[in-house]
Amino acid sequence: PKDCAAKLADVWLIENVWDILKEKLRGREYSDIAELKNDIKKEWKKTIVSLCERIIDKIPVRLKLVIDQDGNQIQEH
Repeated sequence: PKDCAAKLADVWLIENVWDILKEKLRGREYSDIAELKNDIKKEWKKTIVSLCERIIDKIPVRLKLVIDQDGNQIQEH
């Protein structure tokens, strides 16, 4: 379905990880791609484990919200 991606985003929150990484890197200037990649890797290592644990812990609750909404997109993010 056309709106499937929006509904999937209610449960699968990986996009939040990319948004957080982009936010942490915003405003920094890089002289080359290698420098950017290095900063991405550093921020990834600092962020990923605890963030993913929090995201995974929320999945059952978010699934229930989607079910309670009869499969419709939930508003809470």
